[in-house]
Amino acid sequence: MKSKSKFSRFILSTVEFLNILNILIVEIKIQLFRVAALKLLFEYLTDSPVAPFQQEFVENDSPISSEVSYDVLDNSRTTFYFEFESVSEKDLKRVQPAMEQTLTTQVMQFDIDRMNDIIQKNYQEVLSSMENTPHESIACAVIIDFLYNGSDEKVKVSLSNA
Repeated sequence: MKSKSKFSRFILSTVEFLNILNILIVEIKIQLFRVAALKLLFEYLTDSPVAPFQQEFVENDSPISSEVSYDVLDNSRTTFYFEFESVSEKDLKRVQPAMEQTLTTQVMQFDIDRMNDIIQKNYQEVLSSMENTPHESIACAVIIDFLYNGSDEKVKVSLSNA
């Protein structure tokens, strides 16, 4: 009997459309620090050619995907998903096991210096956004709060991610 991966419980669904594979990973009710931490982790996994998912799926001799990115849907629940572009039909079944293997490897080979760089970069981007376009940052947070009847914590998350 084949055992399930320890990451399988986090994968809520997969969607295939026009050679784009979306893997929905986490859907949580808003929690400020968890959302911020997950955004940083997803950035670490996908942000550049040296990122683990880019190395596994794109930047190698036998690429599965042309690009790997992540996105966050920030509504009444915050939903995180990875997007794998230009995945051939024969490679679709390889994505999830390769993703789980990469995550398992990263538990042992996590690059804390690179993560510190990502944290600093994101911190600078938030400050720059609040300084250069406060009207957009604040309006977006207020609209999300109004539409999804959020709490004060939800508004803080929206403002910190502007």
